[in-house]
Amino acid sequence: MPTVASYIVEVLKLLGLKRIYGIIGTTILDFMDALYDYREDLRLVTTRHEQAAVSMADAEYRVTGNLGAVAVHGGPGFLNTALGLGIAFKDRVPLLLISGGVKRRLYGTDAMHEVDQVSVVRPITKYAARLSREEELPSIMAKALRLALSKPRGPVVLEVPEDMWRRPVSAAPSDALRELKIEPMRPRREDVEEILGYMVKAEKPAIL
Repeated sequence: MPTVASYIVEVLKLLGLKRIYGIIGTTILDFMDALYDYREDLRLVTTRHEQAAVSMADAEYRVTGNLGAVAVHGGPGFLNTALGLGIAFKDRVPLLLISGGVKRRLYGTDAMHEVDQVSVVRPITKYAARLSREEELPSIMAKALRLALSKPRGPVVLEVPEDMWRRPVSAAPSDALRELKIEPMRPRREDVEEILGYMVKAEKPAIL
């Protein structure tokens, strides 16, 4: 039976993701352990700053057309992602940000790193949710992925409390993808024709 951590990783694998970007922290240690178990299929790319991790996941979508994925420590690590999420939201880039959070028993105690993360990013995401019970994970993942990948695309956030990563999930990871419809990223014909027109007229065209 998968745990919350391995369930999320298996869903990402089923989506065909090859990379996830982020920085390790105490609130996501168990998730990082699960990633290590799948290291042959899903590579963790570590960065120096969480903003860079979101930017790299943003570029992942723009280059490959695949969903960008990020994993960060709760609290300060999470707050560092705000600018990148805002850019992805304005540019309609589908990202899944997975964040740790304080243990559930510490909610409302002003514990170290406790932040109302969902409220912080709600204006700059299509969907943001905090997992409170493991049986909710399949439906939350399904909704997050559906909203991220449906037009207009955009970033979504899932916060998992530190004490929930090892909780067992009875559902199959494929359940989160059952109703997911992924539309391939294609440029509009008129945009391509416009660009070709510029290139034909240019004396020294350059493509970057």
